[in-house]
Amino acid sequence: MNMKFIIIGKNIEVTPGLKAAVEDKIGKLEKYFTKETEVHVTLSVEKDRQKIEVTIPVKGSIIRSEQVSNDMYVSIDLVQEIIERQLKKYKNKLIISSLVIFLPTIIGLIMWDKLPDTMVTHWGMDGTADGFSPKIIAITIAPLLLLLGHLFCVWITLKTNKDNGQSEKVLNMMMWIMPVISLITSYTTYSVAMGNEFGPERTTPIVIGLMFIV
Repeated sequence: MNMKFIIIGKNIEVTPGLKAAVEDKIGKLEKYFTKETEVHVTLSVEKDRQKIEVTIPVKGSIIRSEQVSNDMYVSIDLVQEIIERQLKKYKNKLIISSLVIFLPTIIGLIMWDKLPDTMVTHWGMDGTADGFSPKIIAITIAPLLLLLGHLFCVWITLKTNKDNGQSEKVLNMMMWIMPVISLITSYTTYSVAMGNEFGPERTTPIVIGLMFIV
């Protein structure tokens, strides 16, 4: 097992059985973490409340969960399920949001023959086109840069919140800012390239509005 467990007990003896149960259950999550990840576990008893608290420091963040029941083994089972659910949810969000960023690239490749060889990729403050790029650059490089920005923003959000745990609301917002920008800007670029009158002066308010909604 690659994870390092630090288990302490408060008003309860950490028996070999409890230690084995913790390492067995939480150890099933090692596929989500790097080698030598430390797992801090606190087992405590107060009257009939048998509680387990698990804290897992990871790069830029902290995974935390606690569960209470009238049986410590049940609490251990519950906390493992909750942490795995959190990890899967985060992983799925990151994958889906990243794929959304690249969706315009797929659409651009499908529309390849209908798009001009040179496309508008930048507009001035007055909405006038002032930047042009080859078709292949407009279709592929812009989403790639947004993806890099997306991963960086998510990493910064996790790092900023590492002392207080993950902020679900802030993290959700950061997960979808870049995908929304990718869809709107790519739609604008393709619309203008196809000769439609749907420039940045119309899409900018939409981007800003969607950011607040997300």
